[in-house]
Amino acid sequence: MRLVLVILGMLGVIEVLLAQENDIGTKDYKSWDFQVAYGVQQPIGVLSNRFGYNLNIGGGLRHRWADNRYFVGVEGGYIFGRRVKENTVGWLYNEEGYIFGWSSDGGFEVPLLLRERGYYGGIQGGRLFAIGDSKRLNFVRLNIGLGFLQHKIHFVDDSRSLAQLFGDYGKGLDRLTYGWAMRQGVAFEHISSKNRFNYYVALEMTEGVTRNRRSFNYDTLMRDNTLRFDLLIGLKFGYYFAYYYGSTDTLIYY
Repeated sequence: MRLVLVILGMLGVIEVLLAQENDIGTKDYKSWDFQVAYGVQQPIGVLSNRFGYNLNIGGGLRHRWADNRYFVGVEGGYIFGRRVKENTVGWLYNEEGYIFGWSSDGGFEVPLLLRERGYYGGIQGGRLFAIGDSKRLNFVRLNIGLGFLQHKIHFVDDSRSLAQLFGDYGKGLDRLTYGWAMRQGVAFEHISSKNRFNYYVALEMTEGVTRNRRSFNYDTLMRDNTLRFDLLIGLKFGYYFAYYYGSTDTLIYY
């Protein structure tokens, strides 16, 4: 929470400085917005039984109409996390917390790390609602999207000696899960009049209708074909560069 407050405070200072810029009339232009973003997500419901919070990094491309009201675009992000609660290989550990591995030098005990890996990709659309002085170009943004969500358990074995966790056998332990998903978001967005610092801070909800895509789980000795409802709530910070076009009335900065 302290980190979030610090980030918001820094953005407020930057916004005050950018308020001194000369307005170039961005409402007169269409634009392509090239975005990069970083965020954190907390799983809710059944997904929270498998993973803790995750981090994600991604980007997107958005088309914004000249009145700064409506937009459509594509987005994607890579999901990674260190908190794995569902240990599918716990039965392989010895009393000291190691798994026995094998190499050309013989057998030895190997520490194994479990990680979360996944991604989300999809299309989105929405609307910007201006707040305050129009020349400040501050907005509340509402958006909705449709996409594809995937997640799985990733095994980290630096020694590469745990043959039982890779190949076809490893596939029966990683819980590869994916399916269609919807995403909704509300954000504060600032559009710089000189295109120097366009940013947004967004609260997003992602709902995935997914299934385990492996034909057999070796730890449970059965197939899991249960329909899942994977829910994630997240906070995202994004920056984007806008390429304006479509008018020659005023000077464009890019």
